[in-house]
Amino acid sequence: VGDRGWNERKLLEQFAPYLEAYGDDAPQPDPDAPTARPGEERPAVVPRPRIAIDGDARGPARFVVADEGDTWEIEQILVDPEGHDEWYLQVTIDLAASADAGDVVAHLHGLRRR
Repeated sequence: VGDRGWNERKLLEQFAPYLEAYGDDAPQPDPDAPTARPGEERPAVVPRPRIAIDGDARGPARFVVADEGDTWEIEQILVDPEGHDEWYLQVTIDLAASADAGDVVAHLHGLRRR
């Protein structure tokens, strides 16, 4: 996200397979939804199942790191509404570029399904 070419539309494209697989049960972001401002009412929200983000969802059982020497290959498994744990974010961390930048340099390959 940010200046690396990732924008809301590209993120939605990456999540398209997940949204297609879960249909109406998937959390569905709406990039055209109005934003509430002070004094305005928010649009009605329909409750939907959510991807968990609690401590268990972020814990070591769902965070896999493979040290490849100059990179780390990472899989962050998502806790989906059905509890299948078949979706994951695939990320590569460039260690040399991160050291040079003084910040994490990551490449998000996309959302994958096992």
